[in-house]
Amino acid sequence: MTGYSLHIGLNGVDPNAYNGWNGALSGCVNDANSMMQLASAQGFTPTQLLNSQATSQAIIGEISLLAQQAVAGDICLITYSGHGGQVDDNNGDEMDTQDETWVAYDRQIVDDELYQMWSQFAAGVRILVCADSCHSGTSVRQIVNQGCRKGLLEQARSLPKDAGQQIKVTEGAPKAMPLTVQGHDNDNRRGTYQFVQALSGAKSDATIPASVILIAGCQDSQLSYDGAVNGQFTGALLQAWGNGSFQGDYTTFHKAILNGMPPDQVPNLYTTGSSNPAFMAQRPFTLPAPTGGSANGSTPTSPSGGSSGGPAAPMTRPQIRRGSTGEHVTYLQQQLAALGYRLSIDGIFGPGTESAVRSFQRTNGLTADGIVGPQTWAAVG
Repeated sequence: MTGYSLHIGLNGVDPNAYNGWNGALSGCVNDANSMMQLASAQGFTPTQLLNSQATSQAIIGEISLLAQQAVAGDICLITYSGHGGQVDDNNGDEMDTQDETWVAYDRQIVDDELYQMWSQFAAGVRILVCADSCHSGTSVRQIVNQGCRKGLLEQARSLPKDAGQQIKVTEGAPKAMPLTVQGHDNDNRRGTYQFVQALSGAKSDATIPASVILIAGCQDSQLSYDGAVNGQFTGALLQAWGNGSFQGDYTTFHKAILNGMPPDQVPNLYTTGSSNPAFMAQRPFTLPAPTGGSANGSTPTSPSGGSSGGPAAPMTRPQIRRGSTGEHVTYLQQQLAALGYRLSIDGIFGPGTESAVRSFQRTNGLTADGIVGPQTWAAVG
């Protein structure tokens, strides 16, 4: 089994491509270097694209090469640090009518394009994507997010150094393309973005035979922040990893990263493609494929160590609903994700989880109240 990795870092973009905006950041190249060092130490064969190297063509080309090289049992790690943005959704696969993007050196790469790239990987390949970027769809949201960060910084400075609990927040620019720049770019490249969206087709987990885990720097409604050395998310990831001392699975790794983050930037964890709970149960950045179960790791384990069938009796799991947290919520999210529902696996029963539960309940002829009781647990498995 082989590990391949690609590390993308942009401390700036081509101002000629973005109406004079250079997208200056400080820690993204450091993020790419740090993640490449981590990957190399774990035995991955790395490739790197920095600044002007990280064009849309180069990024898509390198991911395509990974798809050609990787075979069942291999793992591909792709890390991105730079600005995020949005373009108008033209194929109806986004509820908010916006497609998210990575801001490459010369143009935005639409998430539809990335889904198309994931679909090129063979069944049995594991893909881990770590993205230290963000997007923010409205000026009001950006103002609220940046105002919250300013307040946290002021509060952190006011606390005495010997206070019992410090606020974990550092200064840095948000990694979101300014809305004025985004508007100009979307107008100037509307034809290009419509073309790549039409060529890629609507996003669908069913079209991806590989198993994909994505860890993003923040929730969709938040901003990811840059830093003097590393981005806030990458810095917390490296701290959680502890130079290889971390021994948990991806869910506990996500929680460890979250514990190193400020309250206004909560990393996201979700899966797409072929269900592979054994992949989720592995230690992060592990080269050997999971053992046991089928070839693509389709035998999951519950938080209590049972099989994917869940508890021996439905009532062994408590009733959970919006606002619940903990291992039962995580297990529910993993099961729903394995069934093709798009939601974060973070152990927090929020609006996204409730929406997925209601949809699952309707599909299975249950009362669509968003509350997970004995009947819903039995149907989930």
